[in-house]
Amino acid sequence: YYRQPSGPQMGSSLSSTIGKIVLNDLIKNVIDNTSTHIQFIYKYEDDLILAVEQSKVNYILETFNKQNPSLKFTLETEENRTISYLNTSIIRELDGLLTFKWFTKPTSTDKLIDYNSHHPLQFKRNLMYNYAYTALNLTSTKYYNSTKAKLEKLFTANHYPITEIERQIKKAEKNIIYLTNKTELITPTSSYQISKKKLKVSFNLERNQTYHYNSAETIKPPKTLITHYFDNGSNQAKIVSVNKHIYEQNTHGTHLNNKKGVTEALTYVTLPYHRKWENKIKKIFNQHTNIRIAWKYEHKLARYLPKIKDHEPLLNTRHNIYALPCRDCNQIYIGESSQNLRKRMSQHDYNISSNKNKTAIDHHCSKNQHKADFDNVKSLAREPITLKRKIKENISIIKNDLVCMNKQRDIKHLGEQFIPLFRVAHPHTHTPE
Repeated sequence: YYRQPSGPQMGSSLSSTIGKIVLNDLIKNVIDNTSTHIQFIYKYEDDLILAVEQSKVNYILETFNKQNPSLKFTLETEENRTISYLNTSIIRELDGLLTFKWFTKPTSTDKLIDYNSHHPLQFKRNLMYNYAYTALNLTSTKYYNSTKAKLEKLFTANHYPITEIERQIKKAEKNIIYLTNKTELITPTSSYQISKKKLKVSFNLERNQTYHYNSAETIKPPKTLITHYFDNGSNQAKIVSVNKHIYEQNTHGTHLNNKKGVTEALTYVTLPYHRKWENKIKKIFNQHTNIRIAWKYEHKLARYLPKIKDHEPLLNTRHNIYALPCRDCNQIYIGESSQNLRKRMSQHDYNISSNKNKTAIDHHCSKNQHKADFDNVKSLAREPITLKRKIKENISIIKNDLVCMNKQRDIKHLGEQFIPLFRVAHPHTHTPE
């Protein structure tokens, strides 16, 4: 067991809220008690960006670090009139405009799902489109060409065909939602720098004095773009219009009209993906039903990588399909229970010792004078939904019928037509006692 020495623990639902409350108060204290003029300040989640006089940068950092000995902040300043903020580079142009460009960290591997990988083609197209949409949406028109070249290089390195790359970039351009206005600041003096504070904080701009809030009209503006400018009266801010086009995003429908003109709701089902049947199955369902197929990919890294977290003790788990072996022969009993497995084993132990004969394991031990091996019980699967758990129990009984002591009537939640499907491994079946 571990003890938390101070502060809320990681992973707690309260930790994020408490952290915001504490840090909001901390930043408010800094703003209220400093005479340094902050040109502007913005935040996104745990990142904060602000502009102060160059000579006051270290003073601001020291002020933040004095507030709480347990909280230490770091600072990053602009280089060559540019600073990165989240996945955006903010550039302070010579004419005073702030322009933006899609930014990726130098440590980025640029590794995406390879075009030749065993994934649905639609996955790969969506990946290209979303990358292109995000990158261009974060980029000012001035840097469009360089961003497109960067996207093409990224996709080509992952073996995407150039025709598909161009198609998805063009699609992203058409659907992108442009800002209709852009904020222009008065050309700053040489003593001002944009500074990025790597603060894990959330900032509240409430203050006694009045701020002038100039908002650029936007339609779903990107969260990382600076579209607002705060001014406390010592400077002025103005908004200039720029020529941008507005497009509406396409949305996927949830209804369709059948041949009789009646509107029907679409039903989506998930199926394991395989390249051989992808197009055939989708075509059949699309043409003849109101069912749409959503593919899922079963072979994920999490399935093969070792689990580093502590495992919950088996006997403390619930919703199990379990196999309980006999200590004196090679037969096993397969059962299911929503209860704690330890409690279920104690029930079996009591029933066997009391000759209750409620289950096949009770009957087997009573008839043959055998004992159940409770120390080697195994969980075959876990399933919280009762009906699904019972069906999985039935399947496990069928698959292990050569050594399973369960009676045939225990298989009552699975249609008989499905039984041969799970007997493929051993077609010459044995009828349990």
